[in-house]
Formats: sequence, C-alpha cells, structure tokens
Amino acid sequence: MLAEWEILAKNHAAGGFHQSFNWAKFQQTQGWESYKIGLFDAKTDKLVGGAITLEFSFSNGTSFLYIPEGPIINYANEEELFWQWKALEMAIHSIIKISKKEKTTHVRIEPRITNCPAWFLSKFQKA
Repeated sequence: MLAEWEILAKNHAAGGFHQSFNWAKFQQTQGWESYKIGLFDAKTDKLVGGAITLEFSFSNGTSFLYIPEGPIINYANEEELFWQWKALEMAIHSIIKISKKEKTTHVRIEPRITNCPAWFLSKFQKA
C-alpha cells in the first residue's frame, strides 16, 4: 500500500509531499504521532483517497490533529466527496478515542483546493 499511497498523494490534485509517508516519518522525529487513513473503492478494492493525519501533543495534556495538504478525497464529485468525508470523519473520531490520555482540542485540514461544496465547509471555522 505504501507505493500506491505515494503515487496517489503525488498525482492527486488535492495531494502533495506533506501527504507522503516520508513526511510523516520526518514529523515523527519532531515529536508528532502519525496515523494513515486509506479509503478504498468497495467494488474494485482500489485505494482512492485518505489522509496522513498528524497528532501533536502539548505538555498541558491537550493535542491537535493536522492533515497537511489533505485530505485526499474527490472534491470534484459531490456525492463521492460526501461519502469519502463521512468515512474519514469516522476514522478521525477513532484517532481521538485512541488518544484518551490527551484532550484533542481541534483538527486542522489544509486541502489544496480552490472550491468545494458549501456543505463541506459548514462545520469548519477558518483559522
């Protein structure tokens, strides 16, 4: 899956180097935890999206999740975007539950997109 993800992150319009396994490895040396979320097409079992999700823990017992240059999902197709985001949202909530020792204060995403449906942004606050 590593090679498949690297190709997707490199070639997808919403992806980039900050969604690569190498970037996640580097960030681990800087004190970040990394989680890899893959989204697969149910019919073909092909990797179609996902996110390298980084977690930074503060000394006060809080943390935040960060998805640089991502998530990599199909922003051009509203129906696919909806279901892919719902799957990612469930995975993000699972990461938060794994990190029970810390309180996750926020999730920051930075998709490389110029437009998307209004409903997608409705639950976010611009930083």
